[in-house]
Amino acid sequence: MKSPIELLSIIHGADYEIDLSAFPEPEPVFAYCDDVGSMVKIHSGLLEAGKRTIKNQPDYMWLEGPRECLLLKASLECRDGDKATFRSLGIGEFCLEIYHIDQNKIPSLLRQDDFCFK
Repeated sequence: MKSPIELLSIIHGADYEIDLSAFPEPEPVFAYCDDVGSMVKIHSGLLEAGKRTIKNQPDYMWLEGPRECLLLKASLECRDGDKATFRSLGIGEFCLEIYHIDQNKIPSLLRQDDFCFK
């Protein structure tokens, strides 16, 4: 099965596309975290929706213990179709995780990556 989140480019940073049609809710919520500040630039289809700590995840490279995540909500108002795109603003050597937060507020890991942008 194809992942609903795809790395589109690393030319200017890690650009991701989320296939929103893969999720049952009309406005799915995602959690983004990395070990260098968890900042993103939204290109389309998403709004920042606060922060959340995700606990009880296994360590992944430099992400250890509870994850301090930025929440991204797919908004019907800013969507243009079934795709949403954003860029990680991490620089240097870092790793990241992207989660889907389901309707019961349960996180499921969609993607882990590591990069070195200097």
